[in-house]
Amino acid sequence: MDTTNPYQTPAATVEPADSQTYQPRVFALSGRIGRLRYIAYGTGLMLLSNLLFVFLGALSGISGPLGIPSAAGGSGLLMILLYLFLFAIAIIYAKRRLNDLNRTGLLSLLFIVPVGNILLALYLLFARGTTGANRYGPEPCGNPLGVKILGLLIPVVMVVGILSAIAIPAYQQYLQRAAVMQQQ
Repeated sequence: MDTTNPYQTPAATVEPADSQTYQPRVFALSGRIGRLRYIAYGTGLMLLSNLLFVFLGALSGISGPLGIPSAAGGSGLLMILLYLFLFAIAIIYAKRRLNDLNRTGLLSLLFIVPVGNILLALYLLFARGTTGANRYGPEPCGNPLGVKILGLLIPVVMVVGILSAIAIPAYQQYLQRAAVMQQQ
């Protein structure tokens, strides 16, 4: 007589078939990226490009008074090329974010359309990505601490800026009223 119970739950651990994840790379042309990673990559790209634009602008400003016109024109050309490169990277990031939303990357060309770019940016920032694997690949893995910090940098700076824009003038008015009250 067999003593095994046919109604007993299986002892093996069973994982869902779509539980695979992958580690997204910053400079990949395909794959999926989530909202926070999209914001973090955009923030990092913005900070890096601003440094390059300041350097090229300073180079252009220095070369003009020194009488080197070709250097000033060359740095202007470099700025244009850098801008075109950054636009291409932004389109690639938008394509990868759209892939996370299970949409085609061709929608990223809406960044060229005047009102469509605003609507697309809002959609990319606020829409929730698909859970699990979709037709563009497996779900991206969790965000490391560096991505979280870089992704939350811009919203925190915006909130602090808005609060300081309200608080600093109010404090200055308070100081003026206090000085008037002390003189009386």
